[in-house]
Amino acid sequence: MPPMQRMRGRHRGSDCILLTRPDTESRQLAQALRKLPVECIIFPTLEIRPAEPAAAQIAAIDSLDRFHLAIFVSANAVRHGLALVRSRRTWPVQVRVAAVGVATARALEEAGSTASCRRPTGTTAKRCWRIPRCAIRAPDAFSSCAG
Repeated sequence: MPPMQRMRGRHRGSDCILLTRPDTESRQLAQALRKLPVECIIFPTLEIRPAEPAAAQIAAIDSLDRFHLAIFVSANAVRHGLALVRSRRTWPVQVRVAAVGVATARALEEAGSTASCRRPTGTTAKRCWRIPRCAIRAPDAFSSCAG
């Protein structure tokens, strides 16, 4: 198939969307798209699950008090990263939380935490410390949870 050719669904004239996120996320997206005249093919190409934490991650969690800001860059980072932190300690009240994107902020709220600042989707985590509400003196105490 030529790279720019559109995928066609089984029904004449319908477009087809290939959903490659993990199974649960693909099914949720397919449900949200069900009213559109498209056929969704659920084809998960990855599975996101918690990894065995490295020594550096454990050390960062154990010394979380020295950080000014923790940035979560995805809903999966919230689910797995925050769970790891909470399995070892309580969240220090002075450490602010930032979210990259609406879905990440929503995941934080569902986990009982609130992002003190949000950065639009598509922004790199390292730019979050420049947001006025998140402003810190310097990015020397910087932590990012990616997933």
